[in-house]
Amino acid sequence: MISQKPLQSKLPAKRKSLQNDSDSDDFMLDLDDDVMMEAADEYEASVMSDSPGPPLAKSVKRSKGFAQPAKSAPKPSTSLSRPPPRPFASSSKGGSRAASDRSDSRAGSDVFLTLAELRKEEDKDAKKEGGEVFPFLKKPRDAQGRYEDDPDYDKRTLLIEEHHFKDMTPFEKQFWWIKRWYYDTVLFFQKGYFYELYENDAEIGHREFDLKLTSRVKMKMVGVPEQQFEIWAAKFLAAGYKVGRVDQKETAIGMDMRTQKDASKKTASTETNAKAVKGKEVTGRDLLRGPNHHLDGVKIVQRELSEVFTNGTIVDGAYLASDESNHCVALKESVDPSTGLSNFGVCILDASTGVFDLAYLEDDIVNTNLETLFRQIRPKELLYAKSNLSVNTQRLLRAILPASTLWESFQNVDQFYTRDETLRRLAETYQLASDPDNSGKPILPEAIQAMSHRPLAMEAFGGMMYYIETMNLGNDLLTQKNFNVYDPIRQGKSMILDGHTLNHMEVLTNNEGGEEGTLLALLQQCSSPFGKRLFRHWLIAPLRDVKMINDRLDAVDELLANPGVMGDFTLFAKKLPDLERMVSRIHAGALKQRDFDKVVAAFSNIKEAMDRLSTTITPQDARTVHGILRAFPDIGPHVRKLEKKYTVKTEKSTFEIIPQERADEDCSAAQDEIDTIKTDLEEFREKTRRSLGLSSDAIKFWHSAQGGREIYQLEVPSSTKMSSDRWIKQSGTQKVSRYYSEDLKRLVRELLEAQEKLSTAKQGFYGRLMAEFDQDRDLWLKAIKLLAELDCLISLARASHNMDEPKCRPTFVDSPVAFIDFEDLRHPSMCLRSDFIPNNVQLGGNVPRTTLLTGPNMAGKSTLLRMTAAGIIMAQMGCYVPASKAVLSPVDKIQTRMGAYDNMFAAASTFKVELDECARILREAGPRSFVILDELGRGTSTFDGMAIAGAVLHHLATHTLPLGFFATHYGSLTDDYTYHPNIRRMHMKTHVDDEQHQVVFLYKLVPGVAESSHGTHVATMAGVPSAVVSRADQVSAEFFEAFKAKLATRRQSSLSVEARSDIAWLIKLALNDSETQTGNAEQAQFEMDMVRAASDKIVEI
Repeated sequence: MISQKPLQSKLPAKRKSLQNDSDSDDFMLDLDDDVMMEAADEYEASVMSDSPGPPLAKSVKRSKGFAQPAKSAPKPSTSLSRPPPRPFASSSKGGSRAASDRSDSRAGSDVFLTLAELRKEEDKDAKKEGGEVFPFLKKPRDAQGRYEDDPDYDKRTLLIEEHHFKDMTPFEKQFWWIKRWYYDTVLFFQKGYFYELYENDAEIGHREFDLKLTSRVKMKMVGVPEQQFEIWAAKFLAAGYKVGRVDQKETAIGMDMRTQKDASKKTASTETNAKAVKGKEVTGRDLLRGPNHHLDGVKIVQRELSEVFTNGTIVDGAYLASDESNHCVALKESVDPSTGLSNFGVCILDASTGVFDLAYLEDDIVNTNLETLFRQIRPKELLYAKSNLSVNTQRLLRAILPASTLWESFQNVDQFYTRDETLRRLAETYQLASDPDNSGKPILPEAIQAMSHRPLAMEAFGGMMYYIETMNLGNDLLTQKNFNVYDPIRQGKSMILDGHTLNHMEVLTNNEGGEEGTLLALLQQCSSPFGKRLFRHWLIAPLRDVKMINDRLDAVDELLANPGVMGDFTLFAKKLPDLERMVSRIHAGALKQRDFDKVVAAFSNIKEAMDRLSTTITPQDARTVHGILRAFPDIGPHVRKLEKKYTVKTEKSTFEIIPQERADEDCSAAQDEIDTIKTDLEEFREKTRRSLGLSSDAIKFWHSAQGGREIYQLEVPSSTKMSSDRWIKQSGTQKVSRYYSEDLKRLVRELLEAQEKLSTAKQGFYGRLMAEFDQDRDLWLKAIKLLAELDCLISLARASHNMDEPKCRPTFVDSPVAFIDFEDLRHPSMCLRSDFIPNNVQLGGNVPRTTLLTGPNMAGKSTLLRMTAAGIIMAQMGCYVPASKAVLSPVDKIQTRMGAYDNMFAAASTFKVELDECARILREAGPRSFVILDELGRGTSTFDGMAIAGAVLHHLATHTLPLGFFATHYGSLTDDYTYHPNIRRMHMKTHVDDEQHQVVFLYKLVPGVAESSHGTHVATMAGVPSAVVSRADQVSAEFFEAFKAKLATRRQSSLSVEARSDIAWLIKLALNDSETQTGNAEQAQFEMDMVRAASDKIVEI
């Protein structure tokens, strides 16, 4: 039961209409009330004002006590109509006009108002005339008194001074008390079975979703049914708004019990008690307290802000449309004035699972680490300190973050806490090194300790702490102790896929921002939500260790050999709820009872499923998978312990967790009290029956279908004579009359209070039940983690199984330098196409490590580059590869420079973007790396571009020594590097018809050099007029001859510049020149051997 009016000394004879003024808390609803549920459904339909016609109305029989209006109501209009919206707070127009509009819009409904109700409405209109808008809304200021045009204005707060509260009703005080802390948040206020929005929030609901706007005294209002809150909250979130939920924390009976208990503790005078009933004034001390501080003496149903939702801090999975992690990121930057390089502190939060990741990034000139991090997580919300982020950082983030990402700025120090302030606030929850060992608090998590010496990381964490505190989530999330150190590059632990590679290779998203055709979409076939999140981490960080890769491949083979295991696991995993998120909500004590029962049932099913799989798979058949099953924790006793403590009670649409009989003392005591009172009521009925001389079936207790307080009315035949001194008639029909007496009212009151005690006891029991579940939180999370790992392995096995032939298990060789050897390799997204041309790809080992790739546009060069990178990623993830053979040594990183694009937000031209990416590759690549450079140098003049491309190719093949493809249209490069032993010249095969100017692309990688880029042939295929193509052919031939002649006149030696550079490097090495020194002895030897081989080749030539 949810009700809001204080219980008076008399039980009401009549129930008030839902159409009465919403400002009062006097209507009651009952969960068992079918009539009220129907009314709620009708209300839900009526709040939408875009219906094609007037709402259906039931016929109402008029009573003679109703007043008729002076003029007839207007005829219904077939056009859409709604009450005219009130002016915004900043408007200075028309109080009288607004009152007139309200009178006109209400005229039709006045037919059903009594004279007293009409006078009440007139009083409201009179009040409206005197004060149309709250004075603090005319020129809003934030809590610090700053106006909206102030650069430091805080849109989250609203200044309401002490004197503004004096003329407010108790409910207005309650609303604005909370709203002043959340001025930029749409607050849903619970009133009975509805959630209502007021003032600016109501305007938003009306403007965005056409909710029917209703005018109240000083307050505009729209409302939605309680059972539709999740739907409407999701709609507001999708539109980019913050959403807050303010819930009733007690019923009207509970309020009466509370106020009576408070009054019994006081010995105040009659004057003080009268003032408390009217409502205590708000003091300056009150204004310093938080939004959920209850104003003493204000007699109104207590409400508290339960949650605040933003797209980045959603904690309830019901509001999330995706199973992927939902990230909010706090970012703090420091720029070194001497180098111009940036360092970053980062805090990443997935509020739905309660996971914090802390990071400290020392970045390069193009902020590679920062870009990689944001491409990996794609946050929904970004928090930053005002005036902290540099222009370059802002431009980068604007370029790579989705347009839907919310940006929230905060005051530095005051809201983005300093390192010391962050640690001081953490000391309220955790035991710091300076605290005594017997503090009783948990030890500070290791991840925070590891980052405590990084001020930037702790300041970013401080900004996140401030934000979640304002969301009312601080304690719930911080006490989960789920902290990690995040390393976006993961040096030495896994293959590095930086932001450029993730983007160019379309690992997580395609070039349109979606997932279609990406590696994630092709390989991720998990059944559980937590498995899907873990698989994403596996994909962005493939393995490097040969043993770990082979162990994962062994597990895939074992699963492929046992398809029944995959099928059984998938069947039960698909039915699992998002346990990871639900365990987090249980820790916060905020999970719905129905969902808690689902969690317990899910873990019970998991235990049974794991036992079945353990008996199905033997260690001999599946060593790796059996090892995972053996490591699964024994959750059976813990599940059975919980199941013995509670049972479920369901009635119609209600679901309630109650303790097993006599399992909870408080509930048992409250139930005993109810049983005693019900026995007293039956004795009262029997005693009254005897005194009235009625038969047993002629006298009974009657209960309203709406429940609430209209219960246990004594129903007797209408002909029964009842003493008016003792009995007060409440209701009746032609055949029966219903009465209360003072004794009966006392018993009913006692019963209502006992039921309220039982309700409170049940809530306490459920809270203790969740706390008991949370004691084993580490056990539940371990089980979830192992389930996710098994789900990911099955996903890899299923992706391998669904792959078309030829396919193979990759073979790995542990080697100090990387090499790859694929036969009949195909792109994984094209595996099912029979017309796709496979290719052999070999780099390193017995062949040169760098391939100089030529060929015309559309010949398949970019596809070849992408499918090679995809093959490496899939192999090191532990998946089968779409090739007939795959032998490789693990690659430590994949780096790419592909495509021609500029970066408007970063103020960088196409050529500048090319050089930034190229410089990063030259700095970071090594003998274990795989690099792709596609058409480097095309963003500038021909000669400059060719010179840069040649120099980069020479440096990579001679000194950096990664595996790689260097795709180009510069034909002269193929001549310059004929001598180089580490460069292999290959091209995409084509068939050319010069007469028809047609090119047939054969998409086959073959040795040699493409005879031309055939640009004019492609122009013909594109429909360029033949005259233009002919002229282009002629100009191209002239340019080619002139270019060769120019090179011939400039060359002063038979050796190319590159060859002379190699000889010069050897001379410097002999002289021990510092330019030839490198920190890695193994790489230095490899580099020297390569230069010597190149010089020997020169001598031969």
